Amino acid sequence: MMHPTALTISPEHTRIRKPQDVLIYLKTLRLHLLPGDTIVLSLNQDSRPIARQYFPYNPVHTLGPHTQDIFKAAFAHKAARIILISSHPLIRRGPFTPTEEQLNYAAQCSLAGQLLNLPIVDHLMVNETVCESLLLNFHNQLSRYALRYSQQHANPLLTNICPN
Repeated sequence: MMHPTALTISPEHTRIRKPQDVLIYLKTLRLHLLPGDTIVLSLNQDSRPIARQYFPYNPVHTLGPHTQDIFKAAFAHKAARIILISSHPLIRRGPFTPTEEQLNYAAQCSLAGQLLNLPIVDHLMVNETVCESLLLNFHNQLSRYALRYSQQHANPLLTNICPN
C-alpha cells in the first residue's frame, strides 16, 4: 500500500473562499488528479492553504482515504479547516451525479470534522470537465445521511436488543 505524501505550501497564497478558488489554486500548482485520487487541502484561520496531503486511489477503499487518515494529516499541519478534493473514480469527462455511497462517505467525513472541531469547508468531486461541491449542492442528502449514520453508530442503546 502506498503511503500518502505531504507537501508544504507557503501561506502567502490567496484565500480560498469558494469552490472555484480551489480549482484555480490546483491549476496554478499544475496538479492533475488521476481517477479516484484525493487531496486534503489544509487551511489556516484565514482560509489560506498551509498544506496539502495526497492520497492515491486505493482499490480496497474506493470512496477515498480513511476518515482517521484525513484528520491525522490535517492535525499534523495544525489546520483550522480542510477541503477534500476527490477525482471521480469512473467518469473522466462530462457531468456526473455522486452515488449514494459517495454522498454517505462525504457525510461521514463532515460529521467527523464537526465532532473533532475541524470543519470540512467543502468536499469537491471533480473530473476533467466538471466540479461538484458535495456539501453545497447535495446538502439535504448529506444531512439525512449524517443523521442516519449518527443514529446508527453514536448511541448503541437505541438499537433493538430483542426484535419481539
